[in-house]
Amino acid sequence: MDQDGFDDIFTIASFQLKIYLGGSPHIDTVAAYSLSPQGSSLFYPSAGDMNGDGYIDIAFTDYVGTGDYDINILEGGSDGWKSSRNHMIDMDTYSRSKIADVDKDGYGDLITHSFTSPSYTLRIWKGGISFPTSASITKTASYGYNIAVAIPEGEGGGPKAYRGTFTSVPITLPDTLTQKWDVAYLEGAFPANTSARITVLDGNSGSPITGYKDLAAMDVDLSGVTTNSIKLEVTILTELNTTTPSLDALTVKWMDRREWRDEFFGPGKVDRLLNIDVAGGTMQAGDIGGQGPQLIFPSLLGEANYTTSPLAFYDAGGADYLTRDPFDFKVKGTTAADIADVNGDG
Repeated sequence: MDQDGFDDIFTIASFQLKIYLGGSPHIDTVAAYSLSPQGSSLFYPSAGDMNGDGYIDIAFTDYVGTGDYDINILEGGSDGWKSSRNHMIDMDTYSRSKIADVDKDGYGDLITHSFTSPSYTLRIWKGGISFPTSASITKTASYGYNIAVAIPEGEGGGPKAYRGTFTSVPITLPDTLTQKWDVAYLEGAFPANTSARITVLDGNSGSPITGYKDLAAMDVDLSGVTTNSIKLEVTILTELNTTTPSLDALTVKWMDRREWRDEFFGPGKVDRLLNIDVAGGTMQAGDIGGQGPQLIFPSLLGEANYTTSPLAFYDAGGADYLTRDPFDFKVKGTTAADIADVNGDG
């Protein structure tokens, strides 16, 4: 449900929709979400992404009183689910529902089966950027409420309908004691209507690594991956078959554990060094005591090429790197630097 690689449970209990999140070493025994929609009784929940925002939505039958039933859709978001973030479809009668992308356009569709006198009716409410308010397809059906969906393989139509996936060979760290994973990134020419998704797989088991599944990005920070062998699964999606994405390279990098990174991708991040902590966005002296390390920042590359030279900052004590003037190497274009006592003077 939260797409973290662990199966979750959503169920109806005590007139509430409850969601139990999976994790290591086992699923939570306390519900992470207990949602109370407007109805007094809830039935038959199903889940899927109906509006294509990357978050799972939940649909279920909601008895609102006096023989009136609705289909209630709870919209998923970055904060999970809320009873107030819902979309109601008036069904009048008791019905079952299921979410599945039956037209393979990238949006989950809602299939409902209900009794509308004098016959049973099967309806398909097509998903899209906004949630449906009317059925796109209505069919007369025979008796029986259960819904099962079989979707054939192959291309569909609509947004991101054309896709291709490949998986790299296993990539193994040369030395797991002194090295760690750094970054992975794609290079190529992608039209505006094209995107990529990257999944990092365990090179030994082939299973997605938690937190690294279906990442909608051209680059991935691998610093949190601890397995010694990985594979990269890359999916390229485009809306039309009249444009051609061109993938030039997939690069996977590793680095020594005690070195500074010379490339950064994605949101800002903090690496920790001996005797350095970060609090409130500023560096602080660590608990160990003593001077902090010398910090060297290599040249910065911008649109106007290398416009800076490497700087070394010295700790004046207590993680004070501002009192002492930095040393300027005056060599623009330096992409990495290191410190060593080459003349043995301490």
